[in-house]
Formats: sequence, structure tokens, C-alpha cells
Amino acid sequence: TNEIDDGERAPTGAAYRELHRRQQFMAREEKKQHAELEERQRREENRKVGELKEHMRRMKFQQNDGDEGGNENENENNDDSDSEEDYDHLLDECETDPTLLQIRQSRLAELRQLQSTRAE
Repeated sequence: TNEIDDGERAPTGAAYRELHRRQQFMAREEKKQHAELEERQRREENRKVGELKEHMRRMKFQQNDGDEGGNENENENNDDSDSEEDYDHLLDECETDPTLLQIRQSRLAELRQLQSTRAE
């Protein structure tokens, strides 16, 4: 006969409780590690977003400094000074920047998760 099916040899009492306690402990530790990993990833993503915002703020500040030092009559003669072509270089940088791509992908995943949660 199978030893596991045998009532006299199956884990009962203290042995069963110890096994159950170890399984619960391992499950709690795994859950704790998973939560810590998610927290680390979230902090890293927030740090990258902050760096990106700071970088964009500095670029804008530098661009404004360059615009103020230029010829003021140039803006009067050119009515289309804020054309889309002036900002194309920013979009080109966004497509190749791995940090921006990662942030974009994580945000898309968040939005998809929210949408699926709402659909349920």
C-alpha cells in the first residue's frame, strides 16, 4: 500500500504543524521579497522620472537663455516662431532615449492594468 495513504504513517500532529508552519513562513518571505522588489522598482522609476523632468527643465531653461540673447527683431519679422519644426528635435530625442522608452512602456502597462481592472 501507499505510505502516504496509510493513516498511521501520514504526517499528523506536530510533524504536520511544523511542515505547515514552514510553508507559511516561506510564503510570507516570498511575498515580502516580491513587495520589496516592486518597491525598489517603483522608487527607481520615480527617480528616473525626476531626472528626466530635471533634464527637460534644464533644456528649456537653456533654450530660453539662447532665445533672449538673440536678435529681438527676428521674432517680430517671423510670425511663426513657435512652429512645430522648432520642437522636432525634442521628439527625435524621445524616440531613441532608452529611459524615456522605459518610462513610456511602464506607464502604458499601468494604464492597461487600470483599464482591465475597470472592465472587470
